[in-house]
Amino acid sequence: MLPLFPSPGALKASFGQNPAVKGQETTSTTLRTPRQARTDRFAAWSVADDAQGKAVELGEAAKRELRRASEAAQENVGKIELYSPKFYATA
Repeated sequence: MLPLFPSPGALKASFGQNPAVKGQETTSTTLRTPRQARTDRFAAWSVADDAQGKAVELGEAAKRELRRASEAAQENVGKIELYSPKFYATA
């Protein structure tokens, strides 16, 4: 009688190695959670990191511009004491 499923040796010979990662180490030295993606198999995994880095860079540039504009406005107006008439006039 013929077996219904192929033997483990036949499966390993057919599907044992991924040609995309041939020559690379398939085991990772760092511990991962069971649901974490394997970065050695997915070359485009850092696209989100690149976008996040760009967003942080743009945010820092916006902070610098806002700080520069605030300093320029304070030079024109001068120091405003809290709860003074000048404070209420500018609000």
